[in-house]
Amino acid sequence: MSKMLKNSKTGKELAIYDAYTFNGDGSLTLKEGFDTYITPTEKEIHWTNQKRYDVRNNIREVNKQIHGNYAHEDRMAIQSNALGELAAQFHKWTVPAIKARFRPEYFDENVGWMEGRYLSFLKFMLYSMKNLGEIGNWSRNFTEQYKKEDATGQKGKMKTIGAYRTMAEIGIMFSTYMITQLLSGLLEDDDDDSVIQKRFENALIYQGDRAYKEMVMYMPTPTGLKQMAQMAKTPLASTRTLGEVGEALEATASFLYGISFERDGFYRNSEYVYQRKPKEGQIKVVDQWMDAIPILYGIQRWSGYDRQKSFFIK
Repeated sequence: MSKMLKNSKTGKELAIYDAYTFNGDGSLTLKEGFDTYITPTEKEIHWTNQKRYDVRNNIREVNKQIHGNYAHEDRMAIQSNALGELAAQFHKWTVPAIKARFRPEYFDENVGWMEGRYLSFLKFMLYSMKNLGEIGNWSRNFTEQYKKEDATGQKGKMKTIGAYRTMAEIGIMFSTYMITQLLSGLLEDDDDDSVIQKRFENALIYQGDRAYKEMVMYMPTPTGLKQMAQMAKTPLASTRTLGEVGEALEATASFLYGISFERDGFYRNSEYVYQRKPKEGQIKVVDQWMDAIPILYGIQRWSGYDRQKSFFIK
């Protein structure tokens, strides 16, 4: 959408997305006359299949920088089986997320100079503190100082953009925190609220808290480190589910033994039955299966909004 093609006969310009017609068989047809590509530097060059490949490759590489590599053709050998897919899930989003924030400066042959945006932000702040007198030109001068190392200026521009990304991330983080606090104040528990209303209110606060904690996960702060530690314990949702199923099966076997051979003391045994409020008298194996089966887990989460407002990684 941001890269343009020009009709050399009429002078009309269209985004590449609009210059092509998508056919029913999945193929693309270029509209007649759009044969000139306008580069980011406003230079006009002839549009060829090689240039189309370069643009597609650039889009793909930028997406890899943002989201990790999910292209089907780039699958690793271990992804040929189910266990390999589980392991790759963790690698494909966690590792790229850390690299995008903390990786030292390096040159990528597809997108140019790159650096973790937190490192770029730190360098930008250090430069700003050293040059307080240039407050109106921080961004421009910060970019210019790297032209000695890279005549094109791409390295400096990359670092500046990295700093802007971090500032945007910090802005979103504070916004979600303030929204959560406002919701908590506006939607305080009221005895007159119905159960449904209370659950909806707590669900709204919960989602705000979740957005905030997901934003700070990679921030080198106490809250961020806590979230990363929790995530490291159960990095894959699939493996957590397998663990829950295993625990439920074990609890079922224990329950059947207890109900068969310990009838007199069954309901007084804390191994099988909750002995304290608010779940006093409830059989534990039911909760185990509620955690293990996704549909039942969703039902349990809904009822849990009677009390729960904060997000945490189980």
